[in-house]
Amino acid sequence: MSNAVTCRRRAAMLIVVLIVVVRVASAQAPPPTTVEATDFIQTLYRPLVQDVQANGGPTVLVASFVTARELHTHLTAEIFNLPTASNSGGFSWTYDAALGTWSRSVTSFGPQFVERSNTAGRHKVNFGVTWERFTFDHLGNRPLAEASLDSSGAFAGSSGSTSSQLRVTERATLSRADVGITTMFVNYGIMPALDAGVFLSTVSVAVEGTLHYDLQRTSPNLVLSRTVTASGRSQIVTTPVFRGKWNVLRRPRGGLALAADLRPHGRTTLGAGGLRFQFIASGEASGFHAHVNTGYEGFDCDGSVELGGCGSVDGSFIVGGVDKAVATRLTLSASVQAQGYQVGHGGALGQTASTAPVQSLLAPLVTTTRVTTAMTARFNLWNNLLLTATGLMSTNSYGLGDRFTPVIGFDYAW
Repeated sequence: MSNAVTCRRRAAMLIVVLIVVVRVASAQAPPPTTVEATDFIQTLYRPLVQDVQANGGPTVLVASFVTARELHTHLTAEIFNLPTASNSGGFSWTYDAALGTWSRSVTSFGPQFVERSNTAGRHKVNFGVTWERFTFDHLGNRPLAEASLDSSGAFAGSSGSTSSQLRVTERATLSRADVGITTMFVNYGIMPALDAGVFLSTVSVAVEGTLHYDLQRTSPNLVLSRTVTASGRSQIVTTPVFRGKWNVLRRPRGGLALAADLRPHGRTTLGAGGLRFQFIASGEASGFHAHVNTGYEGFDCDGSVELGGCGSVDGSFIVGGVDKAVATRLTLSASVQAQGYQVGHGGALGQTASTAPVQSLLAPLVTTTRVTTAMTARFNLWNNLLLTATGLMSTNSYGLGDRFTPVIGFDYAW
């Protein structure tokens, strides 16, 4: 009898536990719907836009909110300025007219993220591909999980009085921001001292975030608080980048060169157009090859993004690197890149669909710096085929950053 009672009690307890588990599970919020990464910010801020309009505020745009524009700036401007590998390839050739033969102009395969003054050689071709994986883990000087973008402001009420203003407080956080970049390049030696090349990149973006906002008004009284989440995934083929390099001065132990990149405007979120100019100096001593690159780049993405345009991204950079052929088939190199740029917003922030901008919601011009260190090994696998492995380490005083980024690449010369 006691055994039967015990069994019934255990069965009843099991039923109660199952009911509780089911109720808890049903009470949990469903996972966010995954949209295209290009629609991530619009999806995240759509409830806020709707709540402002539904509670007496004006007809606003997503671009009316500072944190939305800051998120957009981080997710686009950072990608524009991620370090990209050189398209020069590891082999550089020179032609001996007296002997009628080609020979390598330098024994080193060169660095990966620094340009050297050497050109490929007349009618020589380099083809390559690189894979980079950025898993952004901090925002400014704070870990991504602890960082947030905060803002507050007010929209004028219908009566125009201070008490009828709709005050908005926003806090946006990113739980994930990953970018994978696959880049193919071709470089061709038009003349002994002149190269022309083209880059084509495919960018994979995965981003997740949360927005918490509060709406308050005195007359009539309103207190509204809400938290929303969104997730975005995209794979985007960016516009090609065309590059030219002129080896102005050639010497047995170094030289000087000028290079220019042209990026036409595209129709995607990452379709910024602009120019990049750089001066390249190279020298060699005791088997060590040193290189310095310095220049300016500017991109204009007005009209190419859905969130009102990110305006402009421009700034200067300096890169220094050293490489050495430690064996016939192996070159090791190290480089450091320091970059400072500013991000201007396209159009007036706080702009509503039917009224003048709300001045309290305006965002300032963003200035940011990045220092990136690269450690690279380039190994000659077979014939003129090179395998490149790089570890990138970066710091950002503002914006998204990845403490360590792996890079793998291949290039072949003929």
